[in-house]
Amino acid sequence: MFNLLKGEVYKLFRSKCLYGCSIAIVVFVLLMYAMFFYADLARQKTTTGVVEITVESTQEDASVWAEMDVLTITSTVFSSFVKIIIAIFTAIYIFGDYVNGAIKNVVGKGYNREVVYAAKYASTAMGTIIIELVTLFAILMCEALILEANRLTSELWSNLCTYIAIQILLGVALAGIMVMISQICRNLGLGIAISVCIIMFSNFITLGLNVILSNLSIDINVCDYWILDLMSDCPLADVESSFLVRAIICAIVWIFVALGIGGIHFRKADVK
Repeated sequence: MFNLLKGEVYKLFRSKCLYGCSIAIVVFVLLMYAMFFYADLARQKTTTGVVEITVESTQEDASVWAEMDVLTITSTVFSSFVKIIIAIFTAIYIFGDYVNGAIKNVVGKGYNREVVYAAKYASTAMGTIIIELVTLFAILMCEALILEANRLTSELWSNLCTYIAIQILLGVALAGIMVMISQICRNLGLGIAISVCIIMFSNFITLGLNVILSNLSIDINVCDYWILDLMSDCPLADVESSFLVRAIICAIVWIFVALGIGGIHFRKADVK
């Protein structure tokens, strides 16, 4: 298992998709900050132009940054683009081993297939964590370069660390689901399409299930237990212990579900 994991980590850091996805997320963060920056300039000019005919106007009221703190920006990025990047990275990374024949060589050496699958999932989870940390680093660098340092107060730091820790845990569980989908599909385009569709439309499915269960007088909120909904609904501050415990339990359950279903399919499927 150790040799397998060591080999997977080596392939991960030599994988172009890891660096490509990391660069893509950094570019997205830079573009988002640039958009907010120019929106702030436009609002400042508008305020300056009408200040003579308004009764009261303040520079603070006209600032976009007063409305967008680092937690709000981080939540915007992690609840949208990061999920898609994880799906794309996972599909490319998993499919790459089938294209270059690496997975066939590993299985041919007699390794237990469940162990091979677990090692692949572990390296993919590591790549997901790296992408999420790169995203956070890009946001903090933009905060330090564009904005005043006093925006990052001790309270914000505490809330940000809690939020990121939850997002990383849920992101690892999401990566497991995406690995399972990609391994079952074994087609790059289909794997990305299914993964992205799940990210884009699963919210409508869970809401529909909630309506059905409600009509059946079953008091269960599916959104409370689905990884993507938990990632989107994660509080930015004052995280309640009930949400934290639920997020941890759901992440662990989904990790084992992905490992179980994916491992069983990988054990029985032909490796070409």
